Amino acid sequence: MKRLLLSPIFYAAMLVFFLCLQGYSIPSYYRQWISPYGSPLEYRESALSMTLGGIFFGGAILLLPFCASMGAAPLQIDDLRSGMTDLHLIRSSLGKYIAQKLMSAFISGFLIGSVAFALHAMIWNGLTLPYDPVAYPEHGGIFVPGTLFHDWAPVCHGLLIYLEITVGIGFTAGVWAVIGMATAVWVPDKLLSVTIPMCLYKLWSANISYYLFGVLVPNPSTLYNDAQTVNGDVATVMAYLIVLAGGCILYVLGLRKMVRHE
Repeated sequence: MKRLLLSPIFYAAMLVFFLCLQGYSIPSYYRQWISPYGSPLEYRESALSMTLGGIFFGGAILLLPFCASMGAAPLQIDDLRSGMTDLHLIRSSLGKYIAQKLMSAFISGFLIGSVAFALHAMIWNGLTLPYDPVAYPEHGGIFVPGTLFHDWAPVCHGLLIYLEITVGIGFTAGVWAVIGMATAVWVPDKLLSVTIPMCLYKLWSANISYYLFGVLVPNPSTLYNDAQTVNGDVATVMAYLIVLAGGCILYVLGLRKMVRHE
């Protein structure tokens, strides 16, 4: 875990995801606050709107699995190619090594997603207006009635929303980091180990399971989407736990195959 957290590629992945979040926020901030043709104060977007807009309109929603996998998967491939995996197994059991690697991957993905988003939220709360539909009526009406965010938005300028997305985006990224690790042991190519999870995420988003098998599953971005409901979140967490279990099983099978040189 220490080696992973000291790796430059871990921070590069976090930086890439952070920059993706700015794809909407920076242009909107310039248009409303800096441009000579900017909007009057009462019509400017809230910090909450700026923060959430960065998720959906800046590429972050697509690149999350890519960035999450960048932390651990390339290091796993380096270990396999250099023989470091065999050296680790001399000092430890295979089960302990697998547990450490999977836990490290999940934590790295969680940190890449959650820290980047938390920093993004803090910056825009410092630069723009806090969400306050009483003082600024234009801030209201951005969430659909009946959703969690509609009920949470008035609490501390949307604090509950920020906290939920920080955890939700971190959990989602952690699962995709594990999928990246499973990819790395079956396809030991650094580029493919980070792009295959992104492709799987895109296929899931496109409801591939419905077109192939007639089965509807929750959207993979549900835990950091703005139309969340309790039932939808529970179904999504269950779906991700199944995906996480599948990723762990594939990693175990693939690593055993690699260390036995089969």
